[in-house]
Amino acid sequence: MKLKSNQLNVNLVGRLNKLVNIEMPINTSFRLAKIVKEINAAITIIEGKKAVIYNKYIMKDKSGKLVLSKDKKKNPIPGTYEVAEGKKEELNKALIKFNEEEIEVNISPISIKEFGDIKVLPSLFMQIPWLFSE
Repeated sequence: MKLKSNQLNVNLVGRLNKLVNIEMPINTSFRLAKIVKEINAAITIIEGKKAVIYNKYIMKDKSGKLVLSKDKKKNPIPGTYEVAEGKKEELNKALIKFNEEEIEVNISPISIKEFGDIKVLPSLFMQIPWLFSE
């Protein structure tokens, strides 16, 4: 199955963790565990590629660490970085291109029938619809 880079992120791990903590038939549990392992490996690759992009466009301090953006009071803002002078548009283009890239992940959708009579919220299906089939 091909998935876009923006589908493979740490938020996906949280969604899958909700599912893997529900009791289900053993065959489905085993299959889901293999899927999670594949997805985690793909996320590691994706995060490495994203780090290369950030290293190219984000400012670094003297020790080589990425510089966090600061708020009006000069406090660091976690998860946001200072873009190098004149590189913001290039970074945005690189990230858009990156998010559209597809990666082949060795998984196939799981039939909802395989889960048996478990209860899940509809939001789970809305967040990761590509993981399920009827």
